[in-house]
Amino acid sequence: MLVQVKYCEEKKYVKLNEVEGHFNFGQFSEKVIERFCLPPDVQLTFKDATGTEVDAEIFSDLLGQGNVVLTVFSNDEFSDCSRSSASDLSFSSSGSTIIMDEVPRKKLRIEDLRSMSAKQLIEDVLRSKSGGEEVLQEYQTTETLTDATRRQMVNILVAHMIDNHGHLPTKAVREDYAKGIVMLFPSLRDPYSNKGYEHFYDAASNTGYISWRLKTVQRKIRRGYAMSPNTSTDISPRGPNFQRTVNVERQLDGSACQEAISLLNHTTDKSLIFQKMRETFHYRQKLVNDPGRSDNILSTFPRFLDTKGLVDQDFTLLFDEETSARLLQKWDVFFKPNVIKEAKQLTSTPELRRLVQSAESPIGRDFDEATTYDQDMASLLLLLHLLPPSPGTQVSKNQCV
Repeated sequence: MLVQVKYCEEKKYVKLNEVEGHFNFGQFSEKVIERFCLPPDVQLTFKDATGTEVDAEIFSDLLGQGNVVLTVFSNDEFSDCSRSSASDLSFSSSGSTIIMDEVPRKKLRIEDLRSMSAKQLIEDVLRSKSGGEEVLQEYQTTETLTDATRRQMVNILVAHMIDNHGHLPTKAVREDYAKGIVMLFPSLRDPYSNKGYEHFYDAASNTGYISWRLKTVQRKIRRGYAMSPNTSTDISPRGPNFQRTVNVERQLDGSACQEAISLLNHTTDKSLIFQKMRETFHYRQKLVNDPGRSDNILSTFPRFLDTKGLVDQDFTLLFDEETSARLLQKWDVFFKPNVIKEAKQLTSTPELRRLVQSAESPIGRDFDEATTYDQDMASLLLLLHLLPPSPGTQVSKNQCV
């Protein structure tokens, strides 16, 4: 027997087999769930035109009578869709017509509750925190917020978020705060975005005012800005000049080190170059950390310029493979193309043109007069051209190594 089933505005047929004059109620429910792709654990309630519930005991007898209209509800609430469908449906054949409905508005009601809860959260935080009342008063007066007040509001909310959810709050938490902001301050909603609050937090790209503020706080903490009152302010400098403790086996010194440096300037054996560069690592670090000799790095170790992988080897020895991999994973795909792109916007000089040409040269191409450096070294030197020097200092390209 073919039974016509209607789920709101969608109609389908469900085939039900009659076994010894009996229609199986459980089998029918399973087929309805399967046809309309409903959750397998959903509970359905059947009622006839009079509103009387139809259960498994009378289901088969009722279908056998013909001209029967059944309305199907979920186990939650009866929606307006099902009630209107039941009153408007007319039966035109001897088959049974079953009207099925769910609760399409339930999800909307849940979203509305979340939005109102988020709005109340933002208002409560601003009223309880220093500077929050000023934000509320400015919006009440002008129906908008200045950039300075908006930054103040984001700082207050991110501080509250960190206090309650830690320095790495989930995307759902960040999204709730962003949603609450535009609910409390409607004029701050972005009419051109899908949800209206992506400029405060966009989960897809992890960007927005809230995300940027979180990153700023995390960066300051890593740099030691968030210090306790009892912490000494005499902090050892970090960066290239920081004296890190590095344990590398079999390091050369004295005459053996000088012999290795001399060999590096003449050998073409790549494996030997990597070995001797590794064995002279400690000596090279002393040069890097000596302001009077750091400019001589590339003249002392010119193989940095024509042997790919040496910078990576030194970086790995200085830190570790995991830290080194973080840069390498993104360098070729993201960083290097953007460095080259930005470098092309700089004032052209012969040196800059050589670096750009070397950085764009095909992998495996032999060096010639035009391509002085390997790709990675050239792109690193281009990056140095893009970075501004520290105040009061002059930076040479040798200091990038």
